[in-house]
Amino acid sequence: MIRKTKKFDNIWFGLIGAVILTVLSFFGFYLINQAEFGTFQKFLSALKLTEMFSSVVSLSALPNLLLFFIFIWTHRNRSAKGVLTAVMIITIMVAYLRLG
Repeated sequence: MIRKTKKFDNIWFGLIGAVILTVLSFFGFYLINQAEFGTFQKFLSALKLTEMFSSVVSLSALPNLLLFFIFIWTHRNRSAKGVLTAVMIITIMVAYLRLG
């Protein structure tokens, strides 16, 4: 049976979408805590000082779960593979930050 290609169903779309969503979630975490830290530079310094940077990046990747399920529910499996790829890359980065 010939599979009809759906719009927005490729690995790159899922990968880039997941990375953008992770970055937006990270900035959202900053905006929620902006009153406490002030500038973004102070926010990053506080995360490094308290060794919470990898934890915040991990939490920022959590919304990718919703993106993954949206792709699965709409039968865009290639895009879902891209989201999984991005999550694996983020996981490797977090492991490096925690162990390094």
